[in-house]
Amino acid sequence: MQTMVPAQDFFRAAYEHRYTWGPEFPGYQAQVQYQGSLGRATGEVTVDKNLKYTVTGIADEAIRKWVEQQMWEIITHLGRRPFEKEHDGHVFNYGAVQPDGSQEVLVQVGDVTNRYHLKDNHITMVYRHLGPHTIEIHVEEFHETPEGSMAKTYWATVPGMRFQFWDEHGQVGDYWTVTRRRSVQEQNGTRQEHELTFNNLALLQGV
Repeated sequence: MQTMVPAQDFFRAAYEHRYTWGPEFPGYQAQVQYQGSLGRATGEVTVDKNLKYTVTGIADEAIRKWVEQQMWEIITHLGRRPFEKEHDGHVFNYGAVQPDGSQEVLVQVGDVTNRYHLKDNHITMVYRHLGPHTIEIHVEEFHETPEGSMAKTYWATVPGMRFQFWDEHGQVGDYWTVTRRRSVQEQNGTRQEHELTFNNLALLQGV
């Protein structure tokens, strides 16, 4: 049975199965192209070894801010954070087995409880409290690398908004990252479509 191991160990195995950049990650730079509901633009993105990012060359403020948001999300998902640091002091318990066979794990963080669904050593659903709001993420498809899995097709909801994402991945040196992202954003009956393509990816040297 899935519940024979402590809930924390069960969750940790899936958490550590995710692909993340290792401690020797030097950072990279790339050309970024945007096209979608906001217009079209081309610029440059840089991620340094400390996971700080910059977006340059895009004059349109709305497009630049959207690209910056996507870079923040990419770094949030691929930046390595040790389990002990990310979940220090949290309490793990099993919830219910879901209709699709995934196992729910409840994570108590202070006064709130976050919920996760785990299946085949993947985290397939996240329901987290972020301040006064919540976010719910469902991963429908993963890209498997020799070092772990990356979300490929997924959707997310926050109050009043829904997002759908389709990511493609490639390598820059020995590191995997997002090379193309398509997304649809729906809010108050409006729909926006966005596409980012990253080209000419190169690791930073001596930075």
